[in-house]
Amino acid sequence: MMAPSPTMMWSLSNMSLMWQTIYGDQAGYLCVASGERPKPGDQKLLGFRERFFEWPSEASEAVAWCRKASDAGREVYQCSHLLTKQRRLKGNAVPLVSCWADGDGAHVPADILQPSVIVESSPGREQLYWLLDREVSPEVGEVLNRRIALTMGADLSGWDLSQLLRPPGTRNYKYPDAPMVVLRELTAVRHDPRELDEALPPLPRVAPRAPTVRPPQNVFIDLPDEELVRRASRAKGGERFVALWSGDTSAYQYTNADGTTNEGRNEADLALAGRLVFWTGGDLARADRLFRASGLMREKWDEVHYATGETYGEHTLHKGLSDMQEFYRHPGGSAIVYARKTKKIEVAG
Repeated sequence: MMAPSPTMMWSLSNMSLMWQTIYGDQAGYLCVASGERPKPGDQKLLGFRERFFEWPSEASEAVAWCRKASDAGREVYQCSHLLTKQRRLKGNAVPLVSCWADGDGAHVPADILQPSVIVESSPGREQLYWLLDREVSPEVGEVLNRRIALTMGADLSGWDLSQLLRPPGTRNYKYPDAPMVVLRELTAVRHDPRELDEALPPLPRVAPRAPTVRPPQNVFIDLPDEELVRRASRAKGGERFVALWSGDTSAYQYTNADGTTNEGRNEADLALAGRLVFWTGGDLARADRLFRASGLMREKWDEVHYATGETYGEHTLHKGLSDMQEFYRHPGGSAIVYARKTKKIEVAG
């Protein structure tokens, strides 16, 4: 076990050594990122930028980039796993050979397997890695991460795929004295993923939250799905529905602070979910079925993304429901409808 001195200054070997340990013998793209914090304690990062280096052939260049950014007073981060493409997306994650958690001051219970690598991100706060003796799929690894975080009471935003954590040998400018990020422990111990799975409590099954707005009790949309989609497509503003239904997110794209383009997938998902909730009269099960038939459907829809146990899709539909004031009504075959926030919509029958 290695425990570097708290006063350790630049050590290129410790940064690359940790990367070699948590990435194993894999190949891919290493994503590193940096941003400028206006003042200690400020949550906003200005001029956020990402760089991608081929791993392991460009390891020294990645270390040098991190060192230069940190010396310039910028926060520095690294992606917790390698990527298949030069975009930090969950879908680009390579199979995992380590799990991780942002401890945020929490400690690992003695009755679960202990971490192999400990990085002190600031005094009293640690980022932890569990090395695995074989690869697991990104989806399996993310669930293990989340179970670790819940078990130890760690930061519940620090377990997901594409997570950015601090590499050792950089400074944490969140604090006035800008403490050095230190590699505290590194062992060669690798855990069997099955043993880690057996040692961790299962994810809690939390009942979906009750909607904040309940649809009218007398609303029943007795139209086939195809007809409901046709009406939504022909309503005022139907061209936006048609675009979303076909999977087109171009209306929701925006530019990130670092100048890159965000496809606006999440924003488009919420927009379509809201329209489906409206047109189905608040029937979330039917809205879910329709969303799955749309061009926006992706694996993320069924992934658990919240500490409540909600999936991304459940949360998105509930958000769409909470934004709704009135719903589409189809009594006796008439087509009197109202849109979100009580704005009227004209519908062709």
